[in-house]
Amino acid sequence: MDETKLIKRMLASQAFAASEGLRDLLDFLYENKHRKLSAADIEDEHFGRPVGSLNHDPGRSRVRISDLKIHLEKYRKEAPEDELICTMPNSSRSEGYQLHFETPEKALTATQRFWHPHLGMAEDVLVICGSHLFFFQPNGNIILRYYDFNVDEGNPETLKALKAAHPEGYAPTLEPWHNPYLSTGDVQAYESLMRWFHQESGVLIPRFTAREVFDRKIHNSSPILIGRPATNKFIAKILDSPKAAHLAYRIDSSRGAVTVANVRASERASLSRYPMTQLGVVGPVPKREAVFGIVTRMRNPSGYGHVTIIVSDYYAMVNAKIAEALTNEKQTKVLLDRMELPPDSDLPESFEMLFSITLSPGNLEGEGHPELLCWRTYPTT
Repeated sequence: MDETKLIKRMLASQAFAASEGLRDLLDFLYENKHRKLSAADIEDEHFGRPVGSLNHDPGRSRVRISDLKIHLEKYRKEAPEDELICTMPNSSRSEGYQLHFETPEKALTATQRFWHPHLGMAEDVLVICGSHLFFFQPNGNIILRYYDFNVDEGNPETLKALKAAHPEGYAPTLEPWHNPYLSTGDVQAYESLMRWFHQESGVLIPRFTAREVFDRKIHNSSPILIGRPATNKFIAKILDSPKAAHLAYRIDSSRGAVTVANVRASERASLSRYPMTQLGVVGPVPKREAVFGIVTRMRNPSGYGHVTIIVSDYYAMVNAKIAEALTNEKQTKVLLDRMELPPDSDLPESFEMLFSITLSPGNLEGEGHPELLCWRTYPTT
């Protein structure tokens, strides 16, 4: 919409319908939009009361300008969808009055609000998934992997650690193999994030496994970490650091369980349908009918940007479903509304969200939508 079309819409609007005088004044000011007009100029040129005449009263013109400002605001409320705004700034230092046109700032969408710290530096975003250790047994053409064993050392050290952790599977002929394997859940989580960031920023964010990235690269990036602490070393390291000491939600050592530190009354109520110990260990859910996932946001420990962590335990599709929800406008809005965050403000500097996802809902294959069980937010420190 150009300025002329906007003025015509305003002159024909309900906001100006009852005041022919203000319509004429707006029309006059638009015709003279390229210069500043003092109250005396308006008295002379618009109202026909020249300087020196008995009727010349700049104060009266200032009152009419004030009335015009009120009606400009009324029109703005009447047509909030307009892509152009017309305002009348105050006359500073008696410099005069002049209409001002500007494009309004559009409110961020729900997904833009959620990913705003990363979106603002999209070229620095890295998606880092877990790295999985396998063992190859040449004699039997066998590939072996232990879910709870994922060290990243040299071959002799790795085999020694395997012998200590799983003597039943150890053999001196095993060959440690860091296969660039990605779980389906990690792949789908990355694809949801990649599509959303490309749509919003035009940037194709890259994906790496944790073994492909050196620690120092995290310092100058805005990473999104996906997986679980046992397979993604950056999740483990950051969550174990003093910078993450304020966080309460963690994957528990018991398979299928999470730990909530210093459980609040509201959290205990939200989690009441799940097994929970007095120490805040939640789950595992009987018959594995539901699994948990956690989303964590915090400042990058280096001080550069933020880190977002999407983590689950044994069922990687949880990560995919959470990433899908957080890149879907309707689902993200529901989540932010549930957290009762002010709609026009930035998200807290740090927060965490605990989700539950039903497996095979209604006896149908697949996973349900993530249900936000509880959350915590933390102020800027």
